[in-house]
Amino acid sequence: MSGQAPFPAQIHDVKAAIRWLRANASDYGVDPDRIGVWGDSAGGQLAALAATTAEREDLEGECGSPGWSSAVQAAVVRCAPSNFLTLPHEDWQEEVLDALFGGPSTKTAELRRLVERSG
Repeated sequence: MSGQAPFPAQIHDVKAAIRWLRANASDYGVDPDRIGVWGDSAGGQLAALAATTAEREDLEGECGSPGWSSAVQAAVVRCAPSNFLTLPHEDWQEEVLDALFGGPSTKTAELRRLVERSG
């Protein structure tokens, strides 16, 4: 989830995979104009973010078939968290969310808002 790389590394990986799939679509019998994503929980949050931030430079990352689009044409989002600023306080949240966003909410509010807008 985030133990090794804080956000936005996760969405960079998702978008790199989408670009790679589009670049190699003919090898796998995939229609490059009809790519969708699906996710549950943290994966749902990433699916929503991928679907709502196509071509946004600050979320594209630097790997995975540059020059290809990371846009998706469909997304299924299930049980995805979408509000990381005003969640009810629980003991686990600070540890998990601070690791995910690379710091406390007082210092990472803008990143947390970005994720909130995608949901």
